[in-house]
Amino acid sequence: MYTKSHLSCQWVMAIFVFFSALTFIFSPDGIASVFIDTDQDHIPDSWEIAHGLNPDDSTDADRDPDNDRLTNRDEFYAGTDPQNYTPVSSMADKQILDLFKGKSFLYFWDAALPGYYFSADHGNFNDPGQFADVVSNAITGFALMGYVIADYNNWVRHDEAYERIRSVLARAVELQKPEYDKLGVPAAEQGNRHGYLYHWQSKDGTKSPGGSEISTIDHALFVAGALVAGEYYKGTEVEDLARQLYLNTDWNWLYDGQVLYQGWAEDPNGSFDGGTTLDSWNRYSELLILLFLAMGNDDPGPRGAAICFPMNTRIYSPATLRKIFPLYLICPIP
Repeated sequence: MYTKSHLSCQWVMAIFVFFSALTFIFSPDGIASVFIDTDQDHIPDSWEIAHGLNPDDSTDADRDPDNDRLTNRDEFYAGTDPQNYTPVSSMADKQILDLFKGKSFLYFWDAALPGYYFSADHGNFNDPGQFADVVSNAITGFALMGYVIADYNNWVRHDEAYERIRSVLARAVELQKPEYDKLGVPAAEQGNRHGYLYHWQSKDGTKSPGGSEISTIDHALFVAGALVAGEYYKGTEVEDLARQLYLNTDWNWLYDGQVLYQGWAEDPNGSFDGGTTLDSWNRYSELLILLFLAMGNDDPGPRGAAICFPMNTRIYSPATLRKIFPLYLICPIP
């Protein structure tokens, strides 16, 4: 049972994405050198040997020989010396950011559930090895990007990162098939609605037995992570699967001609395709990533009108919005 002590993936991924965006420069040639980690403690043998650690002893990763409250693994991520006391006040901004990136990656790596490597929604702060058995497709999307960043920074073996991503995407594309777009059947037989995967999933990617809605933004975050991976692993099956995942999504299904709905829930008494729509994306928020994905699809629809935010919003005035977006993105395109 998870109480207040659980470690929410929501803030972990927020920290991860923020710091990664500040420090990670994408490069198609950025495949890291070979990562050799004999004891599988997420520290490469070469670094352990160079700093007096034992590459055959996984327990030394969590030790702190210089008593600076940074474990040896932390020092690896931060680029500091595990044998010399390092006060946080002396660390450069990049070292602190790299530390956060590395620890965030490790969380996502450990949160991958066996089978297809979909990511658990949250973990237990008091027991780092304990994770929820329910999957969030948005969390998996952030994990996919995390694996790419880890591969780029040589924090994980290239083939291991690639295979986790390939496994997730192959299963996701499988779940987008028409035979998984069903209503009134057991959750284990439900995988999508019009290409949108369910927000809450079992570890095999099917709809959670506890129930789930279709969330447009959470699916978009999953697709975004897949597209990042597809761009990084260009010319591979991962790139093909990421593109297929995106194109298989009917972005117009939950578009009402003006805005996109936030989601859909199955309801035999509902009036919209066997269910009920959930609220509208009619204000400035995280929906931008959803809008850009929807606008980029080949079908007419959310391309222009979806960005018509109400002009009386409490968050942004029309003048402020025009500073954020070109004018033609504020109003429908004729």
